[in-house]
Amino acid sequence: IELATNAYPYSNCRSDFDVMSRIVTEDSPQLPAHLSFSDNFRSFVNMCLIKNYKQRPKYGELMLQPFFIQSCEQPVDVAGWYKDVTTAAIEKQRR
Repeated sequence: IELATNAYPYSNCRSDFDVMSRIVTEDSPQLPAHLSFSDNFRSFVNMCLIKNYKQRPKYGELMLQPFFIQSCEQPVDVAGWYKDVTTAAIEKQRR
């Protein structure tokens, strides 16, 4: 969620204990509806954030998801992506 949105989902917490309390008691964070992520990406993220480990898909099942398959087929410039993400984060902190 944080990498996709460049925003920490628990930013209003004051301590690590606050974060842990929210993780335990609240629903998992979701990608904001107003941001234009694909349905396949949203589905993949939601599957990864299922709290009950018995219900959460294992690696093999995740690798069969459309988002994962599409991602494997597309060339990716990880260094360029990382530079863009970190630059945006630094600029956000300066504001």
